[in-house]
Order: sequence, then structure tokens, then C-alpha cells
Amino acid sequence: MPNALERARRRLFTEIDKLPDNDYQARFLKLQELAGQEQAIKRWRGGDIYGDWWVTSEIFRYDFITKYAFAVPNQEALGMLAKMSPILEMGAGSGYWAYLIRRRGQFVVAYDQNPPLKSSYKFTKDWGTVQHGTIETANELQEANNQFTLFLCWPCYNKPFAHDVLKAFTGKTLIYIGEYRGGCTADNDFFDLLDDAWTPRASIQIPQWNGIHDFMTVFERLG
Repeated sequence: MPNALERARRRLFTEIDKLPDNDYQARFLKLQELAGQEQAIKRWRGGDIYGDWWVTSEIFRYDFITKYAFAVPNQEALGMLAKMSPILEMGAGSGYWAYLIRRRGQFVVAYDQNPPLKSSYKFTKDWGTVQHGTIETANELQEANNQFTLFLCWPCYNKPFAHDVLKAFTGKTLIYIGEYRGGCTADNDFFDLLDDAWTPRASIQIPQWNGIHDFMTVFERLG
């Protein structure tokens, strides 16, 4: 017999699953709506789930990030990526952001060291865009075409990956999605490198899970 959490999950996803499967933003906003509107709270609580957005986001965030991505896209963020094409995404995860960029008709190469369904992040869906690739693979690509914009979306927390990728990157533009120094993405060496060699040119607010403070920033190389 399903427990209270599983019953709540089923009820919420009955509504959420009426939305397109590939639309993370719409499904995220629907979850917010169900959690935040008093009428929805009374309808869905049933004595076993609270409508508070904090509680709901803690319960359901994992379902969303393992299917889509840590960062929730919106049209403004996708428009910026499209404008900065061609895109080189490193640490592409499930490939969801790359999938959305390609749907806009823009060119993106998405690399990750592990296929989505074999990732340590336990992604549940492969969006069909990710190639196996390392920093060395990216360097070879840049040698053939140095016009790429580097895209880093939620690089691993307290790991050298983001710093090492940025240090090896030879292009002029970086698009970064994540939290800033002291947050739960990248490491201090990455932010030191940003401070020393890059300058922010634009910032875009994206939808945020409760307690998460991620954003999109466009950086240009100094000098």
C-alpha cells in the first residue's frame, strides 16, 4: 500500500503529466501553482501533504532534476543561448538544455564524461544530445573552430572541473548557470579565475527551486 508521500506524488503528477513531457518550465510552474494556491492546497493535501512550497520543492525537486536538469530554463535564457550560438556545453548531464537549444535551430555540441543514464547523478532520461567528451576532446573541437561560446550549467560543486574547463577554453564568451562563490556549484578556483580574467556582461533570472539561488550570467574574456 503506498505511503502518504507516494499518494501525494501520484496526485500532483496526475495534473503535471497533462503538460508536455519536454517542457520543464511549464511543469515546474504547475508544481508551484499546486503548492501555492490555497484552493489547490485544500484539494491536494488530503491530510498527507502540505501546500507549502518549501516542503513541496524538497519532496519533488529530485524527480525533476534527474529527468531534466538542475537549472530550470525560461525563454529569456534560451534566447540568450541561441543568440550566442555556436555553443560548446561541457558537463551536459542529461542533455536537456542542449535539446532545447537544438529545437531553436541553433548549433550546440554537448559533452559529458558519462552518458546520462550512467551518470553518478542518476538521470532518468537521455535527451539524445550528449556525446562522450573530455577537456581534451573540447580542445580538439576548438582548434577546428574557435568561435564557440562555452556553456557551463551547474558544474560540480567543490570539484576542479569547471575551473579546468574554463582554463583550457580559448574562446571569448562564457555562459554560466549556477550559484556564485560559496554556493553549491563549482569551486573557489573557478570563481578566482572568473574574477581575474573575465567580466560579466549580462545576467538573466531563471526560475528557482526553493532555497536555490542560481542564475545565468554571460561573461566576456578580459583583454
